[in-house]
Amino acid sequence: MDAAGVHSSKLRSESSRTRSDLSFVASCSLEVAWFGRTAIYAISKAEGAASSRGCNCSLALPHARSELALPQSTPGIHTSHQQRARQTTMRRRAVTALLLQHATALIMTPAARNQLTRRRATETAETDFADAQWQLYAAQSGRWEGVWTTFDSQGIEQLAHTGCWDVSLDGDDAVHKMEVPGPDGYPRQIPVGTYTKGRLGRQTCAGAGMVSGPTLLRSGLMSTELLLRYGASRLRVAVQHAPAEANEGVEDAVPALLCFRCVVARERCDAELGAPTREVEATRWQGHEDDLPDDKDNTHFWKGRSPYSWRRDWVGESDVAIRDTLEHFDLPDGLDDEESWHESTRSGEASYNLALPGGIRVQAPQIIPAAVPVPIRVAWMPNAQTLLRAEGVVTALEAVEGSDERLAPPRLVTFRADCLKDRGPKPGDPIYVDPQPGE
Repeated sequence: MDAAGVHSSKLRSESSRTRSDLSFVASCSLEVAWFGRTAIYAISKAEGAASSRGCNCSLALPHARSELALPQSTPGIHTSHQQRARQTTMRRRAVTALLLQHATALIMTPAARNQLTRRRATETAETDFADAQWQLYAAQSGRWEGVWTTFDSQGIEQLAHTGCWDVSLDGDDAVHKMEVPGPDGYPRQIPVGTYTKGRLGRQTCAGAGMVSGPTLLRSGLMSTELLLRYGASRLRVAVQHAPAEANEGVEDAVPALLCFRCVVARERCDAELGAPTREVEATRWQGHEDDLPDDKDNTHFWKGRSPYSWRRDWVGESDVAIRDTLEHFDLPDGLDDEESWHESTRSGEASYNLALPGGIRVQAPQIIPAAVPVPIRVAWMPNAQTLLRAEGVVTALEAVEGSDERLAPPRLVTFRADCLKDRGPKPGDPIYVDPQPGE
């Protein structure tokens, strides 16, 4: 594998390594007991062979935290039966202590990592993961008023209106509903669902982000929704794919999904001025060009970002959710070139890309082949010093085992959310300096 492939699969390799470590932890007690019996048996056999030769034998355990001196028999001196039994008991106790220290070192000492440093990982126990997910989901709750903009399959804006995404909490229960303009002009409430701790449906949280889906809608579309929160502001992007029809005359056509539309919602929680429209944002920032607005929220949903502002040395942290495991990584050395997908407005020839005001970039596959994992990505710069990213890897149209006609529901493979800060220009990049007056 080349260097680019190695860098692009760091988080996935780290995740698989973590799952193997956790499985080892779960079976640690059995492994220690088995190793103890095996080691004691080996010592007994070695002692028997050594007694005939008049030599000593000892057991060497690598990576032990401390060296324990095992009692040795003195050659040429015949001991009584009780003394030999006492020596055997002391040897067994020493071996057991060494094995316990060795197992503890394997559990507590993390593996070496190059650029990614794992700071914590939620245990795979269902209760622990459910508690972590519920706390992160509660952080996304509230009444979010926003501007919802719909783009077609070509990235052309088709519709824009205000709406409300409302999640109210009552203990360990949550009620989710939405408000959209009705035909008569009045808001119309649409119930979405009711959730409890441990039963969030197809919603997965990680860090400051959340993914909802992929979900099959009544219309037959597959919807994948990515959310990123920054303070009292939030960006929500829903990418929808539709079943593709085979061209005439094509035999044995492979099923696939085509990008149908994308909905981008700029939202603010409990906003006093209402949804963050262009007019509201202009009023909020009026007279505060050099400082923060009155609400101390430095997010500007409609301010343009220079293309050069994306190419910076971004450092921070990343959260990854894989099945029932939630991991946290530090990124002290920044991002590799393969991971800096936010710098480009195009992610490939067959990709759906949006570059919108407010520092918003969307990258999604134009075509989702059958049973092929594909990434859906969103990058957002709420201000010039902060970069938030969300990436959900999904797969669809997987065949059901034992059936040639049925397809399994779409599923989420992994979800990653990054929170990055600008550390300055990238090493080696030119620095542009404005000339002083008179030069």
